[in-house]
Amino acid sequence: MLSNDPTRTKLPEGRLTFPSLFKVNDRGFNKANPKFEATIVFDDPKVDLSDFNETILHVCNDHFKKSFKTIAEMVKAGYKYPLKKGTGLNKDGEEKAYLAIQKGKWVIKTTAKFKPVVIGVNKQALDENEIYSGCYVSIAGKCFPYDTAGNRGVTFFMQNVLKTKDGERLATGIGNYEDDFADDFSLTDEDGTSNEVSAEDIPF
Repeated sequence: MLSNDPTRTKLPEGRLTFPSLFKVNDRGFNKANPKFEATIVFDDPKVDLSDFNETILHVCNDHFKKSFKTIAEMVKAGYKYPLKKGTGLNKDGEEKAYLAIQKGKWVIKTTAKFKPVVIGVNKQALDENEIYSGCYVSIAGKCFPYDTAGNRGVTFFMQNVLKTKDGERLATGIGNYEDDFADDFSLTDEDGTSNEVSAEDIPF
């Protein structure tokens, strides 16, 4: 719970991928409903999600008039949980190098209708040059229940983003410039020398 609001919580530190924090993502399937978005990958399979899960359960139980004690119990009853176990596959079931970081790890995609606040550890505002796939962030936001076309569950919308530290930049599926222009680069160096989640998957 944040700000005495039982529907607000924050995610622990995770690796940021596919960020659209300064401009809405209006490409592909998002064209009709563009949003700010980010996908977070948790490197540690035992990441502490207790506070986050407590909020998810509160929102689910309060809205749907249930009394679930665990996330596994909630999922087994047919309610959706916003985290997934990464597979490394795209929507067509194809393995992709830029999704390999997600394989076997907890992953959450979060969106926002309004531009989130993005700051650093010294409370300074950050610009888009300082945010990239591979840096580490913590995200605070609000949990909302939904019941649409037979799909019921709780989702998490981001509001504030804290960049906690830098990390290795990750490929994003747009191709590697060294591969794209391999035949066009100079043959010398600068010095001139040659060169979906099931209940069984959830441990909480």
